Amino acid sequence: MLSKENREDILNKEDQFNLFGAIRFELKSYMGRKLYSKKPPFKLLEGKPKLLHLGSSMRLLPDFINADFYVFREMIPFAQKKSWDWFLDLRYPLNCPSDSWDGIFSEHVLEHLYPDQVLALLKELHRVLKPGSWLRISVPDVEKYVNHYNGMKQEGFEVWGTGCEALRSISQNWTHISLWDTELLSLFLKEAGFNKVESRNFGEGVDSQLIKEQEHRAWESLYVEAQK
Repeated sequence: MLSKENREDILNKEDQFNLFGAIRFELKSYMGRKLYSKKPPFKLLEGKPKLLHLGSSMRLLPDFINADFYVFREMIPFAQKKSWDWFLDLRYPLNCPSDSWDGIFSEHVLEHLYPDQVLALLKELHRVLKPGSWLRISVPDVEKYVNHYNGMKQEGFEVWGTGCEALRSISQNWTHISLWDTELLSLFLKEAGFNKVESRNFGEGVDSQLIKEQEHRAWESLYVEAQK
């Protein structure tokens, strides 16, 4: 019998695709791109390295430009609660000059895009990074999920009653629409133009400014760094 927690997760309707949600999302994207497509506010980092936190949601990193999808309440001048600094739709070219950023960090974002959209985004990130700068990416690691499905003990996966539940979660939950392992992500980064792509462990990397991943996600995540 399914546990109460797993039953609620499997039967959760909030993450399911529906036509109304898709239309609403596309309308927000269209209005945001037409009415609120601005360049990143580099003045917030005046005198500091220009660091981008891509797909920040409400986890706002200090000394970064925190960027995510359009939230229209934040476009109202008298809005009381501030969220991220730069609004965008990652499916479209970034409104940003080439060779702008000293580093880019992104955690659990690419899985929300289709593979062709990911490749286009990685090419954009290569364009806007300064030469010699690093991109650090973390995504759910499908290899860990497959290993769990195949009976290999994986720390953290005890939350799932069965391996199939875990695979369903990574592929269908939280609006995930693509799957990644280190090999595929590395191939995409090289295709996007990065000349050095290296796998990392949690908390380890070349540019310490970009090691911002959350420890509670380490059990299911992979980490890759790429240099322009």
